[in-house]
Amino acid sequence: IPFAQRFRVIAGLRMEHNTQTMVSQEQNGSPVNEKHITPSFLPSINLSYNLSNTALIRAAWGMTLNRPEFRELAPFSFYDFNFNFTYKGNPNLETPIIQNADLRLEVYPNPGEVISLAAFYKHFKDPIEVVFVPGAGSGGAKNFTFQNAESAFSAGFELELRKNLSNIFDSKLLERMGIMLNAALIFSEVNLSENVVAQSQNRP
Repeated sequence: IPFAQRFRVIAGLRMEHNTQTMVSQEQNGSPVNEKHITPSFLPSINLSYNLSNTALIRAAWGMTLNRPEFRELAPFSFYDFNFNFTYKGNPNLETPIIQNADLRLEVYPNPGEVISLAAFYKHFKDPIEVVFVPGAGSGGAKNFTFQNAESAFSAGFELELRKNLSNIFDSKLLERMGIMLNAALIFSEVNLSENVVAQSQNRP
């Protein structure tokens, strides 16, 4: 939706209905039936302002999901031979919801080239953590499971550069090539629940 000549808005709503099922049995033959149904409504909005024909400022917000993997949900244990660890799934995991926001300056010097500098912030509700199970395990093996933490955030800056080689070298091969650089500086922190012990809240 363009308005006021230099502004443009892109907005939308994504609806998902996801079902994960598992049919198995315990070692004694008793059945295991797990079914997770997750309906989701994920809105997003993107506002851009054209500074010139080759530069713009963009602000965006949207919601996304981080669905649990099958191993994280399945109620059975699996062994890691490399580290002598045992992992067990947790069928009670919630699906984490992520709020994403970023502010970005984009410059397009030539067709196919871009200079982009962005500041971003992500807030996670119910992020999935690998947690240590104290007092469990045998033969020196440590036991871990998966659990929802209360919240987490990730924030930082990102630089992206894309440059064509056609206006640098006089070569039929190089004129079809380009180079790209992407670098990010990220700060992150997780707010663990009270029953999660022996883990750091501040880590990459």
